[in-house]
Amino acid sequence: MIDAALLDKAVYETMHWRFVPKGREIGAMDCVGWTRYILARVGVEIPDYEYGGSGDAAVFYENFHKHFRPTLTPRAGDVAFFARGGRHHMGVCMGGAVVAHCTEENGVVRQRADQMPLNRAKIEYYRPLGDPARG
Repeated sequence: MIDAALLDKAVYETMHWRFVPKGREIGAMDCVGWTRYILARVGVEIPDYEYGGSGDAAVFYENFHKHFRPTLTPRAGDVAFFARGGRHHMGVCMGGAVVAHCTEENGVVRQRADQMPLNRAKIEYYRPLGDPARG
């Protein structure tokens, strides 16, 4: 089970970060890089799959299933994927309906899932494979 206080601290420490397409530098990441960084801070490692030129979370999403499984009951530390009209985005569940994510417009923010930029999007939640405590 992910320590919610550690997750909250990791997200808080990145609230001033900015969005940079394909960014993987501290303080300048895209939604994939930021999500990987936050999860690594709480002990969940995810490989950084090659984009292959698409430049968005879609390629990452295709490979992500190798390490995570879907869940209908999101908890702190689960990953949220959003898809709408060919656009993809991802973030980290903070508990309840709140998702933290790195946006092009505002950098790192915390929002209710129904108030995110891709509102009315298809939202899927995922949990790490092989973690029985995460159910």
